[in-house]
Amino acid sequence: MDRLYVTNIWVDNGCLYAETNEGKIASYDLKKEFPGFRHATQQQMHNFQVGYAGIHWPDLDEDINLESMFYDNHLCQLTRGEDSVIYRPIPESHDIVAEPMP
Repeated sequence: MDRLYVTNIWVDNGCLYAETNEGKIASYDLKKEFPGFRHATQQQMHNFQVGYAGIHWPDLDEDINLESMFYDNHLCQLTRGEDSVIYRPIPESHDIVAEPMP
């Protein structure tokens, strides 16, 4: 199975974006496509948690599966386990420990 690795997720002007390490970007207009976001404030929309395969908005009790998002944008196929698209952020430079020089 080909797997997509999402490295960046953000909300801008009411739209949700998710970008893979290969530069593929899937998006949703949250207020148009999901009733739970229609009356959400910008603060509520920006308060989300990202897990292995999805995004959760605790203030709104809303969830979006990454595979479904990329499937809806015609960027992947659906799988039985819904895990062909997973979140794997790029480590910050200070998170990488260099090997000591000989």
